Amino acid sequence: MNMSKTQFVFAALAAASGAAIGMAGTKTVNVKRPGTLEKHVKAVDAARLASLKIKGTLNNDDVRHLRLLLGSDSLLNQLPSSLRSLDLADVSFENSGSPFYARGGKNKYSISSAHSLPACLTYQSGLEEIVLPQKLDTVCAFSLSQAGFRNLSIPDGVYVDRRAVVGDTLLQTLRLPAMPEAVSPSWAGLKGLKSISYGDVDYCEAQSFTGLPELEEIVFEGMVGHIDGYNIKDCPKLRRVEFRGPVNTTGGAEFTANCPELEEISIDGLVLYFGNVKNEGAPKFKGYRIGGAVIESGDTALVPVVAAEAALARPELARQLEKLARWEIKQLRAEDSGFLRKTAYSAATELTDSLLDMAGMPALADSVREAVAFAKSTDDFKPKLQILKESPSYQAGNAPDAVFVYAMPSDSVLAADRAFFNLDSIAGEGTDVEKMKRLTYWVHDLVPHDGGSYNPEPRNLRHLAEVCKEEGRGVNCRMMAIMLTEALLAEGIPARYLTCQPKAWDTDSDCHVICVGWSESLGKWIWLDPTFAAFVSDENGTPLHPGEVRDRLRRDMPLVLNEDANWNHKSRQTKERYLDNYMAKNLYFISANSINQAEPESSVSYPHKLGKEICLSPLGARAPKGTVITTDEGWFWQRP
Repeated sequence: MNMSKTQFVFAALAAASGAAIGMAGTKTVNVKRPGTLEKHVKAVDAARLASLKIKGTLNNDDVRHLRLLLGSDSLLNQLPSSLRSLDLADVSFENSGSPFYARGGKNKYSISSAHSLPACLTYQSGLEEIVLPQKLDTVCAFSLSQAGFRNLSIPDGVYVDRRAVVGDTLLQTLRLPAMPEAVSPSWAGLKGLKSISYGDVDYCEAQSFTGLPELEEIVFEGMVGHIDGYNIKDCPKLRRVEFRGPVNTTGGAEFTANCPELEEISIDGLVLYFGNVKNEGAPKFKGYRIGGAVIESGDTALVPVVAAEAALARPELARQLEKLARWEIKQLRAEDSGFLRKTAYSAATELTDSLLDMAGMPALADSVREAVAFAKSTDDFKPKLQILKESPSYQAGNAPDAVFVYAMPSDSVLAADRAFFNLDSIAGEGTDVEKMKRLTYWVHDLVPHDGGSYNPEPRNLRHLAEVCKEEGRGVNCRMMAIMLTEALLAEGIPARYLTCQPKAWDTDSDCHVICVGWSESLGKWIWLDPTFAAFVSDENGTPLHPGEVRDRLRRDMPLVLNEDANWNHKSRQTKERYLDNYMAKNLYFISANSINQAEPESSVSYPHKLGKEICLSPLGARAPKGTVITTDEGWFWQRP
């Protein structure tokens, strides 16, 4: 039997359809006018319908009603429903009517396009079988999440949001098409998953497959751009991993950890570089089975290589090299490729161009070299300081409709902080600058920095300190900055915590959060970084604030970092490392909360207002989302 690419998502429907047509509890409706589904199928029918086939065009109102039929209203209240099979083969969508779902009462979901499966369509339903629209091109976030599906195969050519399938505990087999977004640890809720397979994959993040108790196999059917190390962890039934297509690169020595049933990893395609060679906690592992060819290996004893000439003599591997080269060109020339551009650059310059010459593809080799030259001209390969120097200037006169507010030390939480920690004693005597530095050192020593930690609530000084002590853990730079800001405010010193982000904030998630405190004696803000116990001054010893540091970096003016700046008392920071590289990258955008108080980001225990995130941005720059933009640095650094 020949099926179109979008016919059956779940095999069971095909087997059952013949018998189901004539059964009681089966209904077919044709929605000729969007917004009229309710006239064809009443809500009360949900309790007796087992199968529903819909034709026509559905709008938001129809999707809302369909979710009711599936047993869930717009507020996630559960309703009686016996509907287990849904056929949408002849359905398209229209973005008219009201949003069909308000997740958490806040995030409103509407139809995104005519051939996109709407977000949250089957969310929290008992649906077991579905036929996808024949012209489907996109599966949106949570479209197929938390339902009763056992087997899911999404056709090739369909874009799948990385959150499309979340929390489907009954799902056993999952086949996904090409993944233009990174494969990430979003499968953790699929506790019943036994088999997962992919088409082409651009990027597979570390720990993408973690804590899947029933998972037995992972199959990469198509091309793989890059796989991080430490990718598969705590999968007690995993037996094999298969790479059937070409692989550009893998990185990080350790591939799997704590997979006691793992027997084999097979490589059947052309691999340019395979670095994921170690598999810890796998006593049954028999080794790598290589039916294809690995050109370079992180450990040739574990993953042996094949001479390039011998590999390329095989026509199928030569064709795979061509596919990898075209993928590299795409990444090298992409507008915001980021990490993948660097990955493609490494492979292209070290291997691909010469391999293409060897394989008799000189024109493609030249195209790779041209793409490499283009990539070298992008920000991804420029020194971080150069990117900052090339940023547009600020411009006065566009102050936002907002004010910076600073809690008084008489605030109940701040007063309690001051008494509990004896902050007066910690701040000590002397100038306000000396007091601020003592408090910065105190927070630096109070909790260790852990950039990968979660952020517990309530996010106040006392609770964060207690959690770290009880659990023997640290917190990230954001929490440390919030702690210092609260301590400064408790001592009557106006303070802000600042989120410092790179130009490529949407592809580079690494940012840094520091503080500033207002020195009345100097009439200015000063730089305070509790993560690194770092302070910055000019050549005369005058403390500087981040705006002044940024300006001096751009103009190659002297900057002095305190000699005892360090990370967790383990590694000393230098001016070159901390300022010229790390902070030069992260001072492109500087954002501050308009309301500075205890628990500025918490939602529990402390009554307060949540402020606006105000971003100081270079003129014309694409600033981070969710911020109020100003280019007026004078207004941003105003006296409190």
